[in-house]
Amino acid sequence: MPVGKSDRIQIDMVSEKLPHSLCGMARDVIDKGRTPAKPVRDVVWGPSMSANALKILVVEDEVGILEEIAEFLRRRRYDVSTSGDLGGARRALADSSAWPDVVVTDVKLPDGDGLELVREIGANAAPRPRLIVMTGHLDQDSARDARQQGAEAVLMKPFALRALLRQIDGSGAVPAPA
Repeated sequence: MPVGKSDRIQIDMVSEKLPHSLCGMARDVIDKGRTPAKPVRDVVWGPSMSANALKILVVEDEVGILEEIAEFLRRRRYDVSTSGDLGGARRALADSSAWPDVVVTDVKLPDGDGLELVREIGANAAPRPRLIVMTGHLDQDSARDARQQGAEAVLMKPFALRALLRQIDGSGAVPAPA
């Protein structure tokens, strides 16, 4: 994929953050005295990058992590929408004819459990979005349950953004904890 000069600058700036964990990046923002943005409550749809771009819904209540993941994916030409809570995700998914191709959800959300979302989507007949769960809070049994309910992967925080990208691209599945 050709990269413009401004894209290189963005990628170079982000590459300094890649060695840090997502949780560490959020802590760095707080430790440096910056005020985090207000939590996202409704879905924000990103601009369509191309007619063939995968549509991805990212559900995460920690704004810094949500923005980092969304921008990382947008720079790679995905059509990304975001939600900071379970209610916003449910509203985005209310019309099954407009479902995203992939849903990436955190487990701990302010108004519920991301695994509820996995169960709800997993209970629908195909075609349905691919499901990826990200968390730092699941034990091995819960991770196995998430996969049985329809999640194709469980990414344990902290994880590298490239691991998420490999999972979305299908070019290197990240196994769930055994």
